[in-house]
Amino acid sequence: MRAEEADPFAARADEVRQLWLFARLPDTELLELARVAEREEYRRTDLLRHTAHGTGTVYGFCQGDAWVLRSTRPGTTVTIAEMHAGDLWGMSFLAPVTPKPTTIEFLSTYALVYVFPEDAVRRVFDRHPDLAHRLVEYLFTCLEEARDRITEMATLTVDQRVAQYLADKAARHPRGLVLDTQVEMAHVVGASRETVNRAVGRLLQSGKVLHARTGRGLVVPDPARLNTS
Repeated sequence: MRAEEADPFAARADEVRQLWLFARLPDTELLELARVAEREEYRRTDLLRHTAHGTGTVYGFCQGDAWVLRSTRPGTTVTIAEMHAGDLWGMSFLAPVTPKPTTIEFLSTYALVYVFPEDAVRRVFDRHPDLAHRLVEYLFTCLEEARDRITEMATLTVDQRVAQYLADKAARHPRGLVLDTQVEMAHVVGASRETVNRAVGRLLQSGKVLHARTGRGLVVPDPARLNTS
């Protein structure tokens, strides 16, 4: 084998570079992470328990979207975080107590995840203390978002949470279209699919939400009005 031949992990190192926390690491350290990490691919609706690779594991989302779910009671789960390309989840070794188990549900037709062992991430922080500070800020933002979700569930009715969910989603689409399933809505608003189904039915009866002409999805003609209902 020629000495100048490219490192077989170079392509993986480029994928790891897509993670915001590691984006500015030297090439040698990216290669080190790429060599010890597991590269895993997932499809829509696949589930991954956070403890599947050990409690200190760190998950890096290089491609795709996912929810981080936690069970609140039998049959009901709550979305505590949304993961997108470049995000990381885990870091439980930074917590003063062992966090409750979570499940990652993938939303994209394809998702690429790197699974980093705890000791590899600790070495990065030892070499780059500034990254630890950036991570604390990132985790604080995640906690703030989770707190807002919990507050909404405690102060708003299911109908209000469903209306807010549909309004937020519709506002991002030029025609006010929402293609999410009721199971997906139930995860986010913290209710059963049956309860969400009844709430959507009441919104349809009110005329604030319509069935899409294609027969798939819902249309919100006036998201701002629905969000304040």
